[in-house]
Amino acid sequence: MTTTAATIRQIAPVVDAALAELWFAEAKAMAVVAGIEKAMRRLPEGAYRTAREEALVKAMDELDAIRDEIRPLAAIAKTGAWTRFVLVPGGHLHRGFYCSTLRTTTTTGLMPEYSGADEAEVVDLAGEVACTVCFPSAPVDRPTRIPALVAEREAREAEAAEKAAKKVAAQAAQIVVGRKVYKTQRAAENQISWEMESYVSRRFQAAQDDAHRAHLDNLAAEDLAAAQTIAQAIAQAVDGYDAAAILAKKFATKAKEYRKHGWDIPADAAL
Repeated sequence: MTTTAATIRQIAPVVDAALAELWFAEAKAMAVVAGIEKAMRRLPEGAYRTAREEALVKAMDELDAIRDEIRPLAAIAKTGAWTRFVLVPGGHLHRGFYCSTLRTTTTTGLMPEYSGADEAEVVDLAGEVACTVCFPSAPVDRPTRIPALVAEREAREAEAAEKAAKKVAAQAAQIVVGRKVYKTQRAAENQISWEMESYVSRRFQAAQDDAHRAHLDNLAAEDLAAAQTIAQAIAQAVDGYDAAAILAKKFATKAKEYRKHGWDIPADAAL
């Protein structure tokens, strides 16, 4: 009985999907066996080995069981001799596992959903990711239309767009005062608080003499000017921002704190 292309297209994805899962299980089981054997080789002479020997027997039995499941499916695949397509993550789509560009260490993944499919159709879908050694006439000037890769590309594009949007938002949130850049409005207002604290402490500090008083007043004026400059910069960047109100609020807060620490600051003191 001749197997039709339509029948192969139905059978191949099912068989290869099962094989792909079993091959993965086989690789894991082989790694377990290799790990136990390596541990046993490292045991010193006369060391207790029974537990590891039992573990090795169990691991090898599990490996044999997996291989028993693989054999009939591999026989079906061999009889059917259908097309297979293998994808290297972040790389190219190949015709099977034996392309000359693949190494034994190359990570590959069988794409069972295309097993048994018409090669020309799959290569056309693959576009830019098709291996030109396997498919010399592949349309590598076209973006791939393989759904899984399209989803990955769209995810990357969405991530890039999100990063770009965050960057724009971060730049929009910046408050620039001369050469100083505050990343957020809050950071700028924190600096206003610091400048206002300096202003209050100098303005209401007890002076030793008239010269000291003049010096403190000059420093306080500089502190206030710095706070005002920052507040005005925020007002230019943020619609409806009341620079005078924030300055008055910061002053009142700092004055209250200093009063709690025993400073003589009049209740009606203001900027």
